Amino acid sequence: MVAVATQAKTEEAAAWLPALHRACLRCLCEAATGCDARIGCVKGYCGPFKVSRLYWMEAGNITLPNDDPERAGAYEDCARQYMCSSRLVTSYMSKLKKDCNGDGLINCDDFALIHFNGGYSCEQPLNQSKAGQLYAARYERCRPKDDDPDPLGRTVLSK
Repeated sequence: MVAVATQAKTEEAAAWLPALHRACLRCLCEAATGCDARIGCVKGYCGPFKVSRLYWMEAGNITLPNDDPERAGAYEDCARQYMCSSRLVTSYMSKLKKDCNGDGLINCDDFALIHFNGGYSCEQPLNQSKAGQLYAARYERCRPKDDDPDPLGRTVLSK
């Protein structure tokens, strides 16, 4: 029952994030780990999106279908599985979305900053650490471009 309600909330959240399209999600995954589904859990971060337990909790304790978020290992199991962790990232972004780079839009560039820095300090540049530089370089290689058939799916902020 909990898993079904959580999944419904995540699907509802995705409807409000046109900029977080499939290409953007895939790029966030590429930037985090090269989208390596074999990554497991390392130093408190799990799966191809490299999410922490706190990120998972803020996203709403998203789980695999029919799993219980209270079960030991529920976070790790979801985070290590691409589809579940995609729902987790989508839910996190729906709760913490904002214009991080100050360009008046909420788009994949902002989601990349939120994913790496967290929603509460997404304004921080990525070049402040080696990990941030690596993430930024990976993101730039797959970043959805303005002239793509499915452009950034820009959402203009209301003033």
